[in-house]
Amino acid sequence: MKVVTEDDPEDFSQKIAKYIESATASRDSALWPMVEKVEIECPSSVLPPGAILVDLPGIEDANPARDLIARKWHSQCEHIFVVADISRAISSKTAQGVFHQPNA
Repeated sequence: MKVVTEDDPEDFSQKIAKYIESATASRDSALWPMVEKVEIECPSSVLPPGAILVDLPGIEDANPARDLIARKWHSQCEHIFVVADISRAISSKTAQGVFHQPNA
């Protein structure tokens, strides 16, 4: 397990980029394909204690493994938020599909 601590949000973002981003400047050092889980803890006046936010690939992702992961998590969610550029959220079949998936 790797622990990254940083008070400055910009510095924190730079430090964790190779673990979570597919479009990093140095693709040779990108570790995201091998990272199963990233936990970020921070104080929040908006979220209740113990709230869990999960950043998932979209439903109907082209990669079947990512699609399966998204569907598994989706069935466990109490609330779903789609965070995307508004033009993509309105026109994307995947973004629209999230709201029509039954929670099993």
